[in-house]
Amino acid sequence: MRRILILSVGLILSACTPKAAPPAEPPAAIESPVDAPAAPAVTTDQAVPPLSEADYMMKPVSDLGLTGSETLADIGALLQRRFGTTGAVEGNHSEALAMTEEGGRATIVFTISGAMDDSIKSQQHVVEVFQPAAVAAGVTGYGVRQQCYRAADPEAWTNQLCP
Repeated sequence: MRRILILSVGLILSACTPKAAPPAEPPAAIESPVDAPAAPAVTTDQAVPPLSEADYMMKPVSDLGLTGSETLADIGALLQRRFGTTGAVEGNHSEALAMTEEGGRATIVFTISGAMDDSIKSQQHVVEVFQPAAVAAGVTGYGVRQQCYRAADPEAWTNQLCP
């Protein structure tokens, strides 16, 4: 009787012991601003509108923790590290990073879809950067928008919290 009990406890403990996570993959390669596509390369049907309170939950740029010396690729990598998934993923989880540049303005869009949240279908973190040729890049805005599973239209983007 004792052996069975001890064996059972050992099996339960080994089943409950967390497994080591696989090593984190390095951030995905990011196209340089020169090679970035001319049109938004976001994996959605809709173009990404310019940052405004009408379309995004506007966040303080200071939330990103930037020093002001980052390149567009650095900002994209920061969004991936901060909001992306570093461990194993399940289901239809996907992440996409896109950068567009037009004139002296650049837009960096990090989209997460199929996350483990039961109310958020997709979420986009959008950073706008002013980048004149002879001056270091300066972030001019940061906003978040999302698609909600339980919304009347789950494909529509909203600046509100999901129900």
